[in-house]
Amino acid sequence: MKILAIRVHQLASILDAEVDFSASPLKEAGLFAITGDTGAGKSTLLDAICLALYNKTARLRGDTGNKIDFNGDNIKLNDSRNLLRRGAGQGYAEVDFIGQDKQQYRARLSFSRARNKADGKLQPAQHSLHSLPDETLIADRSAAGKEIERIIGLSFEQFSRAVLLAQHEFAAFLKATGDERAQLLECLTGTDKFSRIGQRIFERHREQLQALEQLKLSLSNYQVLSPEQVETKQAEQKALEAKLAELQKQIKQFEQYQGWYKQASQQQQQLNQAEQAKQELQQQMHALAEKATEAKQAQQCLEIKDNRERVTSIAAQHGQLIKNREQLLNVDHKTVIKDAEQTLEKQTAQLNQAKQAQKDAQPIISQLPRVR
Repeated sequence: MKILAIRVHQLASILDAEVDFSASPLKEAGLFAITGDTGAGKSTLLDAICLALYNKTARLRGDTGNKIDFNGDNIKLNDSRNLLRRGAGQGYAEVDFIGQDKQQYRARLSFSRARNKADGKLQPAQHSLHSLPDETLIADRSAAGKEIERIIGLSFEQFSRAVLLAQHEFAAFLKATGDERAQLLECLTGTDKFSRIGQRIFERHREQLQALEQLKLSLSNYQVLSPEQVETKQAEQKALEAKLAELQKQIKQFEQYQGWYKQASQQQQQLNQAEQAKQELQQQMHALAEKATEAKQAQQCLEIKDNRERVTSIAAQHGQLIKNREQLLNVDHKTVIKDAEQTLEKQTAQLNQAKQAQKDAQPIISQLPRVR
């Protein structure tokens, strides 16, 4: 982890400040010191780094239960908002840094009061993490602290003990246990990966030893043969291979026989089905023959009945014709013709009268309105 820049606005004794480690002269300086009078803001610069990264600072690591009055707001003693400059409506701490992944980031912790007024109610701190140089938001609120801790590889306690020691706490690192110092040094120097490699080598060595023991146990079940025994085994192997080849031929022949048997079974089944269908057709044909005989007999009966009815009808018609003939022979045709001629003359006269009436009424009809 490498810090590139620090920016402070309205925090503690600092009104505005920016320290750019990527620009001259600090860029070329291998070692430098922060000096100044008491209250000039030396510790505030260090606090700004912790605030921007972790929303915590060693200066406020005291009592977590008691509360104090902060310009009208009742907040805990270890609340980071205690560092907001008195009389300020807003402030922030901002740090640009390079993470363990060699990527650049910007962490920012902002403080504000309602409407950015000095007498406004103190608002919750806003923590955010952006990627550089595009300034894309990666995480905010509580997620920002977790993501920063992952990128840096150090918790706040580890960072405050090994990287940024507060005043009067220089002995904390020296008084730490051997395991704590080893863990901190591994995180700072990046040598923790060698510990993981060593652990993996140890585990791999243990696995290989176990595999070797398994191989030794397996080899104990094998017996070394003499040349004569080897020749005997080879001869037995050749005999078994020849027998195997013969058995494979027999298997193929049996498979062929099995195919034939399956084919014969299928054909026999088809033959049985055909025989059954033949019997069913013969039964149907026999039933149809009986029905045809019955139908033929019924047809003959209908023809006989029709002939009888026809004879009766013809006989009746013959009798009627004889009666009509006798009536016609008895009729005086001259009288009938004369009556018919008279009737015709009357009807002709009536027709002529009707035509004359229609002709006389035609002018009147033409004057009537047409109905559409």
